[in-house]
Formats: sequence, C-alpha cells, structure tokens
Amino acid sequence: MLREDLIIGLVKEWLAKADEDYNLIKHLMSENAPYLSAITFHAQQAVEKYLKAYLVYHQQEFPKTHDIYRILDIVDSVDKSLSVYLQPTGILSLYSVDVRYPGDYPDVYVEDARRALKLVELAASEIHRQLALV
Repeated sequence: MLREDLIIGLVKEWLAKADEDYNLIKHLMSENAPYLSAITFHAQQAVEKYLKAYLVYHQQEFPKTHDIYRILDIVDSVDKSLSVYLQPTGILSLYSVDVRYPGDYPDVYVEDARRALKLVELAASEIHRQLALV
C-alpha cells in the first residue's frame, strides 16, 4: 500500500492536469474559438484524467488507455453508482488521440463541443465532490 501523502500528491497532480484541460475548453468556448476538434479532444482528456485521479485515490490500477468506457469499468469496481452516473462521458472516447491526426474521422460541430463541455462539467463536479478531502 502506498503512503497516504504520496497518494494525495498523485491525485492532486491528476486533478491539476484535468483542470488544465477543462479550463482550456472553457477559454476556447468563451472566445468562440474555431478549434472544435481541439475542444473535444481536451474534453476527452479532462474526463480521462478526472477518472484516473479517482482511481489513484482508491489505489486501483488501470491500463494505459484513452477509452473512457474501459476506465469506467474499473470505476465500477469501486463505486457502481458513480460509474453509472458518469457513463454518458464515455462518448468522449470518440475524440481521443486518433482524431488528432488526419484520417476518416467525422467532422466536429459546435453542438459536439458544447456537449463535450457539459460532459466535462459533469465529471469535474462529481469527481471534485468525491475527492473533496484531497
């Protein structure tokens, strides 16, 4: 078992990285920036990091993956109700690393970016609430 102060430090690092992605999304959305694929990419990244912060706190190992559904499966082993509550965020897996490169990926529209922001807000508020003592 890891020392509690080490765990708390790691959790704070994960949360800080997730918050950075979240704050970038809010900034780009407030500026009506045309970087919709960047917004959805950072939304996926933020949710992934929030979930991994939660798993680090609960000392649950997770694979190196960007698939939010896979991460939620591990969250389910800790707290089924949280996993179910955050299940809608899994759709953000569509915007993980692969969409950062040219290929046959669907276009991203303003509605997609808005939905992505709402999903990040959902995950951020719930994970911060769950980890309030950190």
